[in-house]
Amino acid sequence: MVYQEVVGLEYTKESQSGFSYALGVRTSRQTPAGQLKFEYLQDGQLLTKHSMQLTQVGLTLRYAPNEEFYQTLYSRISLSNKYPKITLSYLLAAKDILGGEYSYHSVNLRFQKLFYISPLGYSKVHIDAGAVFGKVPFLLLKIHNANQSYSYQFDAYNLMNYLEFVSDRYASVHIFHNFQGILFNRLPLIKKLKLREVASFKAVFGGLSKNNNPFLNNNAGLFVFPMDAQGRQTTYTLDKEPYMEASFGISNLFRFFRLDYVMRLNYLSHPDISKWGIRFNFVFQF
Repeated sequence: MVYQEVVGLEYTKESQSGFSYALGVRTSRQTPAGQLKFEYLQDGQLLTKHSMQLTQVGLTLRYAPNEEFYQTLYSRISLSNKYPKITLSYLLAAKDILGGEYSYHSVNLRFQKLFYISPLGYSKVHIDAGAVFGKVPFLLLKIHNANQSYSYQFDAYNLMNYLEFVSDRYASVHIFHNFQGILFNRLPLIKKLKLREVASFKAVFGGLSKNNNPFLNNNAGLFVFPMDAQGRQTTYTLDKEPYMEASFGISNLFRFFRLDYVMRLNYLSHPDISKWGIRFNFVFQF
């Protein structure tokens, strides 16, 4: 866990064409909590840093033609359609401005698209790629989104441990397919329940440059990767192969319930991981 104190300002402009941009600036202080510590090696000694100060400027460009939303009081949910959603983000962190301690750049490109594959249903494809340029501690790298709860999360890896993988260059693909009852609709009694077969596949490629590896001698001052109570490493890189997981499940249970069997396909030797699991989610479908 990390506590954050954030002060920022953002301006967002949207147009009828589906193009929008957001420009923002913020300063933040991050303080470790729980078992997390900001520890680094200096002259052979393990020292502790109590907090980290950042000053950042960001620009986001987004193109989502014919997009519609479900609006709530404080947020909105983008509704699916056949058109792509493309987001390009750039972040600049400045050192020695408003107390900022690090200087680096990061860029991210995200693509989302719904593909109809008649008569086999439809697929949602999410592609995400990016890089971090500069020498920074692991908390400022790409920490791949993990989930250790029993709720199935679409944008997270549901059998990855928190802080298990970090990268400064990465690319991921998430594929969610709904078979629209291609099997269940052929079973007379089950057909009345309007159940839907679903499947997903997620993979993330990544790597960590020598500049950001805290175990190299010339990188003194970088936070060391977290360890467990037994002194085992719990944070890793993806230099060897991509992390992958797949799931199969049933949606539209009682009109709003989804149940998935999730399998972790590799990195099975890491400590305290789950090779498979049952996850649920609430999704309204009609």
